[in-house]
Amino acid sequence: MKASAYDGRQRLRSIGAAVGDAGGILTERIQETHHAIAGRSFAAVGPLALPVRVVHDAIARVAYSAVRTGIRATGRAGGAAAAVTPLAADPRLFGREAGVVQGAICGIYGDHLERHHPHLTAPMAIRSGGRDVALQAMPLSDAYPQAGPRLAVFLHGLCETEHSWGRPAQDDDTSGTYGDMLRRQLGVSPLFVRYNSGLQVLENAARLADLLDDLVEAWPVEVEELDLIGHSMGGLIIRGACDVGAAAGARWVPLVGHCVYLGTPHHGAPLERGVDRLVATLRLLPETRVIADLLDVRSAGIKDLRFGYAGDDGRDLSLLATARHHAVAASLRNMGHVIGDLLVPTTSAFGEARRGARLGLEDGDRRLIGGVTHFDLLDHPVVAQLLLDWLAGPAVMPPPSPLVSARP
Repeated sequence: MKASAYDGRQRLRSIGAAVGDAGGILTERIQETHHAIAGRSFAAVGPLALPVRVVHDAIARVAYSAVRTGIRATGRAGGAAAAVTPLAADPRLFGREAGVVQGAICGIYGDHLERHHPHLTAPMAIRSGGRDVALQAMPLSDAYPQAGPRLAVFLHGLCETEHSWGRPAQDDDTSGTYGDMLRRQLGVSPLFVRYNSGLQVLENAARLADLLDDLVEAWPVEVEELDLIGHSMGGLIIRGACDVGAAAGARWVPLVGHCVYLGTPHHGAPLERGVDRLVATLRLLPETRVIADLLDVRSAGIKDLRFGYAGDDGRDLSLLATARHHAVAASLRNMGHVIGDLLVPTTSAFGEARRGARLGLEDGDRRLIGGVTHFDLLDHPVVAQLLLDWLAGPAVMPPPSPLVSARP
């Protein structure tokens, strides 16, 4: 099913409005910087500058207000004009390239977009053939005519989409994604999820738990095993969904056999913690506060990466006790465990970064791959072989090790 011209019109109007709003926000930040610099100058002159300051501030306030209004109106008008052109029926609006752009923007500003421009966000959904698949028996049967009793659900990471896992195999092509490989060699039915990675991890975890409920209920054949594979943030969402599902007694939870975490920042990412400290420092001066405000607009999903996955009370959550868990970490050549792949340290990917907090993964269930980047884990022959070996093995988890929170 292709996107309709109506969907295209909605998207173009939303794009115009979002561009206008972004321009308006940028204008506000410029106004604040102008006000801070001017205020320091007037303060240096003293009381004699008061009359000039009153006039200056009044003129600046009116001018910036007019510019903001004009930019927002222009964005909306541009979107409305584009919506009545043939562009609204162009399939590229919903194609692979557009999806990649949508994934990146959602990762950075997804929570803001969901509140103000929901037509530009990605609802959590199973994707096949470039479209969402309704979680009902008939649409699932049509999308997966060879549906089997064992499922592997793949979750991408921050700013990514289901396309990040590589191009699917075509016909009898022996290449393709990890999912294609698992289908050919283990008879697994692979499913790829797209979601708004700018939302809070806990919010996406709850949505995934609901999605898996509906999926298991509507799948064309009785589900016997469910394996969950996540890259980066996707692994955090898997952990959260398992916790939510277990607490609710969801029927899919006992079906989970293996959980695989590829470059998942279980105990957080230093880069986001560094940005958080930078924002606090930039707020100390009026002239740099605008930069802090711009950085602070980053999504709730990004901010959650400061600490990795934790429950509402700030405590780390234990791994699902009835499943077997595996982790892969990437490390740049000769960079060691601390730096890891520059985004996620090896210790965080293995869940060993916090004082007194360990995920308790067995040595045979974790692997370090050297000389690769964080994003190489999405499509790498060593990871492919690990997935085959792990998912072909028994889904037996050793007794769980309780975690102790060490969040500052």
